[in-house]
This record gives sequence, structure tokens and C-alpha cells, in this order.
Amino acid sequence: MRSSVAPTRAPRPPPPPPRSDPNSAVAARGASVDAGGGGGRAGPAAAAAAGAAAVASGSETQLRRRLAQTEMRLRDMDEDAARVRALQEQELANLERDNVKLREQLEVIRMGECMSPAEARALQVHMSYQRAATGAPAGRAESKLIGSTTLKYQTARAEVHDRRRDCVLAERQLAEARARLTQLRHGRHDVKRRSRATELTAAVRVAAADTYRAMMHERLRGLEEQVAREQERFSSMVAEAKQVRLETDALLINQTSNEKMYRRRYDALLAKRREMGYLLEVCNLLCEERQHVVAELAGLQRGMADESRQYESAFDELTGVLEENIKAQAASREQLDELRRLAAQTRAEREALEVDNGHAKAAIERRRRRTASRRLGDGAAASEANRSRSVVEDAAEEEEDAVAVVVGTTASHGGTEVRTPESGVSLDAAQQHVRTYDEYFHKLSGIVQSDAIEDVVGFLDVAADERYRVFDEMNAIKRDMAALEAERAALVAQLSGGGGVGGATTDAAAAATAAAAAAAAGEPPADGAEAAPRPLTVTSTSSALAALAGANTLDALAAVSAAVAAAKAGTGAIGASGAVAATGGATERSARMAQLLHTLGTTRDLVYEEEEEQEASAVVLEQVVAQVSEVFCGLGCSADELRATTGLTAVQESTLLACLAMIEQRTCEHLLAYARQQQHRLQQQQMHLQVSGAWTEAHASAAAVTRHAARPLLRRPDLLPRAKKNAVAAALTRVTLPRSTDMSTITTTTTAPSLEELADERPLSMAELKRVVETKRAVARS
Repeated sequence: MRSSVAPTRAPRPPPPPPRSDPNSAVAARGASVDAGGGGGRAGPAAAAAAGAAAVASGSETQLRRRLAQTEMRLRDMDEDAARVRALQEQELANLERDNVKLREQLEVIRMGECMSPAEARALQVHMSYQRAATGAPAGRAESKLIGSTTLKYQTARAEVHDRRRDCVLAERQLAEARARLTQLRHGRHDVKRRSRATELTAAVRVAAADTYRAMMHERLRGLEEQVAREQERFSSMVAEAKQVRLETDALLINQTSNEKMYRRRYDALLAKRREMGYLLEVCNLLCEERQHVVAELAGLQRGMADESRQYESAFDELTGVLEENIKAQAASREQLDELRRLAAQTRAEREALEVDNGHAKAAIERRRRRTASRRLGDGAAASEANRSRSVVEDAAEEEEDAVAVVVGTTASHGGTEVRTPESGVSLDAAQQHVRTYDEYFHKLSGIVQSDAIEDVVGFLDVAADERYRVFDEMNAIKRDMAALEAERAALVAQLSGGGGVGGATTDAAAAATAAAAAAAAGEPPADGAEAAPRPLTVTSTSSALAALAGANTLDALAAVSAAVAAAKAGTGAIGASGAVAATGGATERSARMAQLLHTLGTTRDLVYEEEEEQEASAVVLEQVVAQVSEVFCGLGCSADELRATTGLTAVQESTLLACLAMIEQRTCEHLLAYARQQQHRLQQQQMHLQVSGAWTEAHASAAAVTRHAARPLLRRPDLLPRAKKNAVAAALTRVTLPRSTDMSTITTTTTAPSLEELADERPLSMAELKRVVETKRAVARS
């Protein structure tokens, strides 16, 4: 029997609310971005950074949320365990109380069956009186059979004792069953806890795998965006290089036109100077400029003479080294022929010695046989015959030995000596010449920056042509100087013959001519030939010319012209009409001079501007060359191919177009390799999605965009065309290129990795990828 009070059961905790998976949210957000943005190529760089930050914060928030949920579950489980334990203790107390009551009732029933009705009533009265007196409960009173000595009571007592022992055994079995039940319950709780821990571990691993897949997806999108940015940057660099090339061409054309214009205007200025032959200051300025130019030309001549002497000495040394090299090669060939002859002679001597050795061995064998035959002879006649035969054989053998010795001696002494002191000295001299030739060749290769003999010879030819061209220019300058001298003499003669210039002017012109001739000849000017400060007066013709020469501005020139005219008018040498005409002519000439000076200043300003633009263009060109060299080295382009194409191994202005073509080809190779790997990865992903049934139109559009992401740079009309067709595919099939996509950072879907591998696998960082790529490039170069 059980108690009437039913044990209350612990209420089950309400089910936890459905958790929101951040991985699914991130994946949905990534899918929406992919579907709306066409593969993520149109999104800005800030979106990629925000996506990476959202992924990191989402993973951290997810872990914290899971930790809080796990702690809440542990607290709920502890509370459930305490509640269940309290209910079980209450139930055990109720069962013990019911058991005591049932035991008392059973004892009363049994004793009532063993007693008579009168004894039962008397005992009941006694027990009720005792309970009333003591105030004890009914279950705690003494048994009503105490003091009974009847046989029936003893039998009942013995039976009660037996039953009590059975009850003890049953209680013991019940306790064991309860202990077993408790163990089973604990085991059940352990199994439930383990199953929950296993479910949590599996959920954590699945979440980690989802997080890793989302992270790899974001990372691939970031890499694709980076490739797109690099493509745009490279396109902008190519456009800038093209623009710089166009600007350089425009500057060259502008420079050529400016030079032509400058020459034309300079010729016009010279013609106008011929027309204005009366102005001596122009002649003086020309003389001074010519003196400076002659001095510079003299310095250039001296420098070029020094360079020519150095070049001649270097060329003579090089030709001497070449001649010595030829002589050394001839001596080496002679020594090689001598060594070959000595080797043949040694071989003949060795063969002769081998023949002598064979003859000697045969003679010794015959002697041994003859000695044995002598010892074995029995009769005297036989011994006499053998003796006579042995004497004949000994004589024949001695003759053969002598012939062999003579032949061996002749063969051994028939050749010349192997090496004499003279041949050793000649060999050392040839080695010295070869070393000298190597030193000069290394020096010239350092100057030329190439180890090819064709480049060195071409450099020497170019230097010789440049030297001859400089000589031609010097001769042309000398001819121009002679023409200027003749023109100046004609002007001086014209001025002297016209009466406007006196003897002092003739003397000054002669002194200037002598100074110019001395400067042209490279000699210092004589005493008094230099321009000395002159007083700015108009008392004489020479002083007037000196004043005109010292005028630096138009106002000063007009004032000096007016003063000269006034002085001439004051002397009475010219009439009133002549004075008016002279004044008008001076005004026209001053205006013409002002116009020519303005034109000259404008031309100089244009020349200065052109020089500044050329300097700026040179700076920009140097920057472009440095950037192209950096890109050339960064992409790992072949210097041997550049050398085979242009004859040089460095990125220079002359090799800029070839380097750009090689950079374009190398970029195409990298992009083709990247496109191949992307296509392979997308095929695998497409196959997996098609097998799983998750292939959609968004995936198809993203795959098409990614597949064609590497094609904008494969069609470049602004660079030089490649010499060979399909050279990139041939290079890819022939040589494995070192690129960052060789690393297995992407988990393929065909291998079906486990959750532990997905959770424990760590992707490589950008720094590690760069180190791996640099290591591979170093290994490939070595």
C-alpha cells in the first residue's frame, strides 16, 4: 500500500527560445550582397572592411551568447536536481511513515487473531489508558502482547520474529533495489549530460565550420576585390605611362619646333644685325659672347682632348690586349701541338718498351728451357749437340737484344724535350696577357653594364663615332668663328670707310679682333685687350660708340643716340637737314633695336620655359622608370629575356617600352594562372552545389563575373604586340610560376573534411603568404 498523499513531481523547465544563428545571418547577408552587387566587385573598400569587422564581432557575440546559454542551462539543471532530490527525500519519509503505520496495524491484526475477545478488550483499554496517561501516539505505544506467556503468544511471537527477519531481508533488498535505482538514475543523468555535451560540441563544431566557411567566403571576396583594385591601379599606371609617353612625344615635337623657330629667329636677328652694321656695341657684345663661347669651347676641346687621349690609351691598351691575346692563343696552340707530339712520342716509347719487355721475357724463357734441357741430357753426343745449338741460340738472342736496345734508345731519344725554360716563360707571359685582357674586359663590361663581347665592341664603336662627331662639330664651330671674324672685319671696315668712325675705332676693332683670335687659339688676351670701363661721354666718335656699347636699356640707348646726334649737330659738320635726318634715322634704328631686343628676350623666355618643361619631363620620366623597374622586379620578369631583346639588363629610358611589354606579358601570365585556379575552384563548387541541389541563378551570375574578372588586361591595344602567339599558355605549361594561389588555403568540397579538421584548420595570413612567395621566388632564381 502507498500513502494517500501522492508525491508531487518537479515541473519541467520551459523550452529555451530558438537561438538565432549568426552564421546563417552572415551567410544570408553575404548571399544578398552577392546577389545585389554582382560578386562584390562594385562595393567600396569600406564595405569589405565593415564585413570583416562584422564577421569578427558576430563570432565573438555568438560565443558569448552560447556561454551564457550554457551557464543558464547548468543552473537550471542544478535546480532540477535539487528539486528532484527534495521530492525523493519527501517521498522516502512518507514511505517510512506509512511503513511504520502498516507494521503497527499488521501487528495489531495478528495479535488480535491470537487473543480472545476479553483479552483484546482489556489490552485495548489498557493501551488507551496508557496512551492517555503518557500522551504518546498510537504508533509509539508498547505492544499489547508484552507480558503474555501463553503458548499461542509464543508461537505468534516466533512467527512475528520470523516475519520481522523476512521484513528486514525485504527491506535490505528494497534498499539495494533503491541503491541500484539511484545508480541507474545517476547513470541516466550522466548519459543525458554526455549526450547534451556531445550535442553542444557538435553544434559548436558545426558553428565553427559555418563561421570558417563564411570567413573564407568573405576573404575570397576581399581577394577578388583586391585583384580588381590592382587591375584598376595597373590600368591607371598603364594609362599614366601612355599619357607620359604622349607628353614626352609632344615635348620632343615642341622642342624641335622651338629649336627651328629659335634658329630661324636667330638667323633673322643676324640678318638684322648685318643691316644695322653701324652699331658697334652689338659687335662688342658679339665679341664678348664669342670670347666666352671660345673659352668654353677651349675648355670643351681640352676636356675632349683628355677624353680622346684616355679613349685612345684605353683603345690602344684594349687592342694591345687583343693582340697579346691572339699571340697567347697562338703560343697556346703551339704548346698544345708540342704537347700532342710529346704525348705521341711517349706513347711510341711506351710501346717500344713493352716490345723490349716482351723480347726480354722471351729470352729469359728460352734460357730457362735451354738450361733445363742441358740438365736433362743423358749422352755426351746429345750434350755436345745441345751445347753447340745453345751457343748458336745465345748468339742470336744477344744480337736480337742489342737490336731491341738500339731501337728503344733511338725511339726514346728521337724527340725533343717536354718543356724548356723558354716555353715556361712564354706560357707565363701568355697567362699574364690573358689576366690583363680579363681585367680590361671587366672594366669595360662595368662601364657598359653588360658581359657580352658584342655589347663592349658596340660601345667602343659608338664612342668612336661620338668622338668623330664631336670633332666635326668642333670644325663646324671653327668655321662659324672664322665667318664671324670675317663679318666683323667687314663691319669694322665699313664703319671705318664711312667716315663715322675714327682711328680710335679702328684700333679698338683691331684689339677686339686680336683678343677674339687669341681666345679662339686658346691663348690669353694681350694687355689692354680686356674691356675696361670707359667714361660715358660723347666728345668723340670712339667715346660715342663706347657709350652706345655701355647702354643696357632702351631709354639709355635713345638718350645716348640723342646725345651723339646733338654733339654732331654742335660741331657744325652736318647741316640742319642732315641733323634732322640723322635724328630720324637714330630713332628708327633705336625702335628697330628695341624690337629686336624684345624678340630676343621673348625667345630666351621660351627657351627657359622649354628647359624647365624638359627638366620636369626628365623628373617624371625618372619616376616612371623607377616605378616600371619596381613593377618589373616585383613581377619577377626575366632579365635574360630583356638582355636578349635590347642588349641591356636594367630598366632604362631606352628599354622602357620593352620592359612595359614584358610586364604586360608577365601580368597576363599571372592573371591566366589566377583565372585557371578560380575556374577550377568554381567548377568544383558548382559540382558540389549541383549535387546538393543548391545551385541558383545568383551563383551562376557570380561565377560568370568571377570567371571573366581577369580578362580586362588581356586585350591591351596601347602596348607593343608580343612576338609570339600563345606564348603565355606555352610558358604556363612549361614553367610553374611562383604565385600566392599555390598555397592550399581553400578547403575543397570533394574531400569532405570532418568537423574537427574544419574547426582546427587555420588559414594563412597575408604576411605568411608573402614570405612563402618570396621564398619560392628566391628558390626559383637560385
